[in-house]
Amino acid sequence: MDNGDSPSADKKVEGLMPAVPHKRMITWDEVTGLPVPTDVPILEKPQVEALALTTLALPYRTPPLAVGATEREIEFHKELLEQEKEFVGMNNGEVMMVRMARAAASGDLAAADKLLDRVLGKPKQSSEVKTMSISYEQFMENLAKQENNKPIAGGTVVEDVEIVREKPTEREKPVDKPAEGFGECKGLGEEL
Repeated sequence: MDNGDSPSADKKVEGLMPAVPHKRMITWDEVTGLPVPTDVPILEKPQVEALALTTLALPYRTPPLAVGATEREIEFHKELLEQEKEFVGMNNGEVMMVRMARAAASGDLAAADKLLDRVLGKPKQSSEVKTMSISYEQFMENLAKQENNKPIAGGTVVEDVEIVREKPTEREKPVDKPAEGFGECKGLGEEL
């Protein structure tokens, strides 16, 4: 019985989120630093695609210098900033394409393949399918022909052999009359 105290399936319950698939992850509590199990919504395909496009559209930034960097790391970072001046004003996707084009131009075949696949599209692949139908009798005849053409160990292959018997032997003669000691067979239900 529903007396109004328990929520029914078709009523919206305040404070509850709609059913969304979740996965369980371990996150670290910022205050205590301890691991805490957390429910995280699972991203579906359209959300992942939107996330990837958003990431590519973000402005490119050179990696920041780590706090407490050594003099060598500071010098390397200065060189990196000098090299990447050309990327100022570009987004992540544009920088990726420029770097891939440079790698392809300097002989990286994997980069060249990826770049050409993106620009020209992947080449169409064709496959040839042959279908044969054969009856069981035809299959067995073909198999017999193959077996007949194989040499026999220690012998020779004989093709087109015809076996002819002139007279049946005594044992093979048909029986016309019953053997002695046996009476004639009568119809069913009749006595012998």
